Amino acid sequence: MGLRSRVVGRGVFLLSLLVGLSAHGEGKRHYCPMVPMNSVILERLDEARNKYFGNCLRCEGERCRFNDGLNANETAICHALYCQPVKVKAGGFTDMPYGLDGAVEYSYVLTKRGQLRDIRVTTDLSNSKRQELEAFLKSGNRVFDFRPIRVDGKRYRLEGLWGEMNLSTELPNLPTN
Repeated sequence: MGLRSRVVGRGVFLLSLLVGLSAHGEGKRHYCPMVPMNSVILERLDEARNKYFGNCLRCEGERCRFNDGLNANETAICHALYCQPVKVKAGGFTDMPYGLDGAVEYSYVLTKRGQLRDIRVTTDLSNSKRQELEAFLKSGNRVFDFRPIRVDGKRYRLEGLWGEMNLSTELPNLPTN
């Protein structure tokens, strides 16, 4: 199986070192880096996706998940190739709901068109806070640009993805004068 970053180029190797710190797969949970893709990788993305498709993903029809048998370095490379945004735009999110503090975990999929969908907050919250937070996360489609997964002319949906964000929406204590 062994993916070798040097085959794709130095860009993947350097990126995998950086991404390896933030992207990790815990059993079936795959957390993807939400930072813009390295330009060296972007230039050769389609070639690399075609090459590593069978190693990184297991698919049934058009629905794919990451292969859970990968080591940490392979997982980081696969995350960089298949679920890292090609571009992150400033702004675009709706207003963050207030009254939330701490880590919030959510699941999502990347559609065949490269869009975030089926976002579900899995952290224990009230229904109203969960709905507010899911609406906030869905507005991320205006912020993150993902290149659809296309291999040999066929598009794929990537499922089983997870995200985590640390929220602090309380107003800071500012001096009043």
